[in-house]
Amino acid sequence: MCLNSKIKNVKTKTNNIMKTIKEYNSDFSYTIEEIDIEKEVNKSKWNNQMLFIAFSIDGRVAVVGAGPNDIKNGKSKTKIILKENNTKLSSTFLIIIPTGGINKVGSRGIGRGIKDCKNILQCRNGIEMYLGEELLLSTPILNSDSHKNYKDEYWKKIKENKYSIIGCGSPTP
Repeated sequence: MCLNSKIKNVKTKTNNIMKTIKEYNSDFSYTIEEIDIEKEVNKSKWNNQMLFIAFSIDGRVAVVGAGPNDIKNGKSKTKIILKENNTKLSSTFLIIIPTGGINKVGSRGIGRGIKDCKNILQCRNGIEMYLGEELLLSTPILNSDSHKNYKDEYWKKIKENKYSIIGCGSPTP
């Protein structure tokens, strides 16, 4: 399967995952774009709420991440994993830009927008983790823990509570 068809397949899965978020956050809206990071890209829509999926040059999902800085700079662990797998990062990325129903990311702090949320899928870090975990069910991700913003025990409680954070305790140790 060529790179373009692999990306198309992941884009379809991502769109389906994003649609399921609306079951828990009815105000959530988004756009998904396929971009070539090396070409001139309209970055005016990029913001701290954005998510991305990066691919290796051989078509594997390299990493699920968030924010404009990580898309430009890459994550050092991802670079190490790519080198160990004798591949490099492709210039093709999928970017997911939430356009509604998500708390603004403020200064660095717990949960990147989790303050005042009743549902983890109202904040960027929750959506990033949900996307990564759901994608992993059917698609290998080389850096399979980059999207993990919460401890497994906390995420399990959240999931059992239909993504409501009420009564689940603190996301920090």
